[in-house]
Amino acid sequence: MMVSQAHVQAPAVRTRRTSPGQRNLALVLAASFLLVLSMLYLGESPLSVDGTIGMVSLSIAFLYAACLRVDRQALYSPATWMAAAFTLIFVLRPIYDRVYPENLAQGQFGHDPAPTLARALLLAAIGWCAWCVGYLGCQVSAATDTDVQESRQEPPPDGVVKRAALVATLSLFGFALYIATSGGPALLRQYFVGRTSNLQEALHGTVAYLTLAPIGCVGPAVLLLTHRLSARQRGLVAGMITLALFPFMGPGDRSVILPIIMSCGLAWWSWGSRRVSKLVAVIVSCTLLLALVSLPRIWRQDTVEQARAVAQLEDQGELQGLASGFIGGADTAMVNTFSVLIQAVPSELPYRYGRTYLEALGRPVPRAIWPQKPGSADQTLNQILFPRTAAQGVGFSFSILGEPFYNGGLAGVIVILGLLGALYGRLSRWCQTRQRDNLSLALISAMLPFLYVFTRGGIGVDYQRALFVVLPMLYVARGHYPRTSR
Repeated sequence: MMVSQAHVQAPAVRTRRTSPGQRNLALVLAASFLLVLSMLYLGESPLSVDGTIGMVSLSIAFLYAACLRVDRQALYSPATWMAAAFTLIFVLRPIYDRVYPENLAQGQFGHDPAPTLARALLLAAIGWCAWCVGYLGCQVSAATDTDVQESRQEPPPDGVVKRAALVATLSLFGFALYIATSGGPALLRQYFVGRTSNLQEALHGTVAYLTLAPIGCVGPAVLLLTHRLSARQRGLVAGMITLALFPFMGPGDRSVILPIIMSCGLAWWSWGSRRVSKLVAVIVSCTLLLALVSLPRIWRQDTVEQARAVAQLEDQGELQGLASGFIGGADTAMVNTFSVLIQAVPSELPYRYGRTYLEALGRPVPRAIWPQKPGSADQTLNQILFPRTAAQGVGFSFSILGEPFYNGGLAGVIVILGLLGALYGRLSRWCQTRQRDNLSLALISAMLPFLYVFTRGGIGVDYQRALFVVLPMLYVARGHYPRTSR
């Protein structure tokens, strides 16, 4: 087929030949780690915090290296994102607390996590191993002699652009309807001054679900970013991203801001001609991560009660500078809150045996239809374990391990993390079989950042936001991309 000079095709990337035996060896290694660590958890011998930090570190290092023997590209490997998130929360944060014991001495908002911190870290290592078992079990070895083509820099099909514009129009209409029925221009002005009490009250209204309407723009925008765009199309994408970010920048909702910006960055990076040195990539990535996680929290503390509550918490620890405040502050304190949860479950709070996930299935249902819709597991646990801060509108997450442990202890952690790993393994396998075309690159770019969101918060809390990104993308792409690899 003849290719015009205006068409610029990305360079081919030679893949590494791997055998099924390498994938099976990695799977056996992950299962062995999982078995040994589970036996240690069930044993009666006391565990030290330093020892469990080492176990987490070793399991992440060995199993991540094993996963990369199967994956083709580290940047677009779910194992890379999961390993990075686990390292930050379950390795770097505990090490920071060991170096600065005053930070841990603040008693995690009224509770002391130290008695169960070692068990929490061991459960983190078990959860990581379970994720790797599920991931590798659904992965496929990359055995090919052909070059895998990067996303071709082709203009998007006209139908894709028209559907993307339609999604943007509907998203704007939904958000405008929410503003009109919840406070009008007065509420709109609140989005420029942080997380205010008026915004929080509006989010509990019967049409609050419409605040998620702008997120529908993200998936189509990410899909368009994998193509070569005209000036008008770039303007459409910029408008869609701005609309998606606007309702969440003021309130500082990082579980939405982070995936949007990271997904767009991954889609932009997918063009083979866009090469940046590894050093520059690392520096830019770390700077963006610090800014995107810490700055929204600083901006959003608008109400006096919230500002005072968070200031009192952070003044008790040694939090110096943005980076130190990021690693040692509430942004990465999930291992400590999870340790507090272990103290209460099941001795004070009985196992829920999956009921919180059944309740989460109804989370996309609007309160206008289901007024008595139950809150998330995080909301319930905050009200029980941290009533003082919960009453002031400050909530804390319990990591990706919190809700599974609340539902079934060790078994819950293994099952839920294993299922999540299997889901991402199937996604990665599907992208490989499609030879990294535009749709597969867009879908993997949209879903990878949610691994960090899930690790900090939880699956039942944030899954519906992932759906708001993926479903519009699939609608826009339907019928315009081949079903099989090129």
